[in-house]
Amino acid sequence: MKNLAKHACYCLLITWLLAGCDHKKLPILGEPSLVTMAVKGKQVKQLIYPVIPDFTFKSQDNELITQRHFDGKIYVANFFLANGPAIGNQIHKNMLKVYDRFKSHQNIRIISHSVDPENDTPIVLKRHAKSLGVTGNFWYFVTGESQKIREIGKKYYVVGHDDMGNDASEPVHICSFLLIDKEKHIRGMYDATSVLSTKELIKDIEKLLDEYQSSSTPSKKI
Repeated sequence: MKNLAKHACYCLLITWLLAGCDHKKLPILGEPSLVTMAVKGKQVKQLIYPVIPDFTFKSQDNELITQRHFDGKIYVANFFLANGPAIGNQIHKNMLKVYDRFKSHQNIRIISHSVDPENDTPIVLKRHAKSLGVTGNFWYFVTGESQKIREIGKKYYVVGHDDMGNDASEPVHICSFLLIDKEKHIRGMYDATSVLSTKELIKDIEKLLDEYQSSSTPSKKI
């Protein structure tokens, strides 16, 4: 009987440990900077992680889209070609899974940047969104100047660099989904061509929502 009780306790401990691992916070991606800040009159050193900077692009509805559209929201970003290779079809199917799962959620958005702005005009993007069955202001398909697209791509780590830190000659990579939190930090990067990786993205979005829910819930006094 004692052995049975020990075994039950052991199983409960393992279950608790596994649950703890599953609820581990998502990492913040990018190289942090160590800066000195004044906190309550004292100089303290803190790690500051890179954030996605402000931007201005034009959407499929010919609307100017900026970071303000994503204030207080979790969002998924990617880069695409409206008339790209066949692999793009799988990428669109995977992003549609994210769209279908969260399209009614107020605090989640998607932004897809065209890497062919010369051809992907707002009219073309509108037609593209319609072909996918995308409506409303949940999923933005955006276009802009080529250099601006590359600059934001560098911040999302989807533009290659040479040894001197300059943009490499290769194009923006279109096979990644990126998860951005409310503070504009990158919290995950996923293979946009993979169904399994897309499922992981959906799970991580839910985990990030729980993370914000937990931090906003006041702790009970004992």
